[in-house]
Amino acid sequence: RDVVQRGTYNRLELVHAWRLENTKLWHRYQVELDQIVEDFSSQRLQHWPLHIRKHDRWRSCGALPGEKLRDDVNEVRLFHGTKPEVLFSLLHNGLNSRFCNQGGMFGAGNYLAEDAGKCDQYCTCDDRYGVEHLKDLHARLYRSGTSGVTHPGKVFYIFVCRTIFGCYVRADSGHPHATSLDKSSLKVFATSERKELSQIPNTPIHHHALLVELGSEISRYREFLQFHDER
Repeated sequence: RDVVQRGTYNRLELVHAWRLENTKLWHRYQVELDQIVEDFSSQRLQHWPLHIRKHDRWRSCGALPGEKLRDDVNEVRLFHGTKPEVLFSLLHNGLNSRFCNQGGMFGAGNYLAEDAGKCDQYCTCDDRYGVEHLKDLHARLYRSGTSGVTHPGKVFYIFVCRTIFGCYVRADSGHPHATSLDKSSLKVFATSERKELSQIPNTPIHHHALLVELGSEISRYREFLQFHDER
């Protein structure tokens, strides 16, 4: 239903992988990580482990370079698919929930996935090197003679994002008045606009993320939503 660009194929193939670090965004992320660690300590938040169901991808992500993920605050790596036209901006600015569709099925957050098949629904093809509107992106990713990476001729882009799920809330509905799967009296969203999640019971802190389980509204891929860009 959500597929942007249809085609005939039955698998996805990894062509290239880049490790990208933006110092400004990494600093913001580290500050937020420290704050969530403090939230768990000061508010004595209960830790519910976030289980990723794609075990092969989970093992592969565990072998990636960089600092070890913090399981105690549900720090994980998830996918985000995008269009080539906006990729260069995302590399500089990160994900931005201000551009999120206010009518999104589960609110105005950044949508992430545990399965690349989910991201495939939203990606469009970059099918030719050197086109004018992608020249800055191509200059960064395909540096002839420097990186040894050449444009494959037909490529779709997916981010592997490091994100903090912390004390998350689970739901199976995106209704403005949806309630938690774990506590029927607990609302999922703080307001009917669905731009922020509800407060964690008996604390001043809002839930750190949203996990949408399979159910009446989605039947194939779970949805992972982050409403704060710095996370």
